[in-house]
Amino acid sequence: ELRQGRWHVNALRPVSVELFEKSVGLIGFGRIGQEAAKRFNAFGCHCKYFDPPVTDRDLPATAATFDEVIETSDIISLHLPLSPKTKHLISGEVISRMKPEAIVINTARGGIVDDAALAKALASGKLLAAGLDVFEGEPISADHPFCGLPNVMLTPHISAGTRDAMKHKMTALFANVSRFQKGKELVNLVELEPA
Repeated sequence: ELRQGRWHVNALRPVSVELFEKSVGLIGFGRIGQEAAKRFNAFGCHCKYFDPPVTDRDLPATAATFDEVIETSDIISLHLPLSPKTKHLISGEVISRMKPEAIVINTARGGIVDDAALAKALASGKLLAAGLDVFEGEPISADHPFCGLPNVMLTPHISAGTRDAMKHKMTALFANVSRFQKGKELVNLVELEPA
């Protein structure tokens, strides 16, 4: 808009929000979810999470039930794998229980969110906004319902797609290869759920 000569300084104020003092609900609270909480906390947010296996103490967020996270959060950020259990976890029914001013962020996996139900809620004003890096079907086409919505920030599955991230990934990968060759314990292992 700015590049096209449109200076919307006053038009954007009524629809802009701050992170300060917002209630952030994180669904999935492994390493990435915990790092996200630290960043939200730096902006003065109040973080809670739903992830039953996580029982550690001294975490950057407070444990909550799934219903609490869904029904009381201003921002809902997803940090979990796609599995048969998490497919469409964020369904139309779940979206209907969110606050009307809620923002949904999915940088985890497409399919965790029912894209059609989310698009419908965003178009109708049931939700304030969404930030999406992943989708049920990728790549999405220009006529995808999300593309016509002004309250959706879209990126093409690049949340970790920087040259620095690739360097860190490759360093970690080759360090694990070296550990394996030396018979040492591997790090950053992913536990897969049985199908």
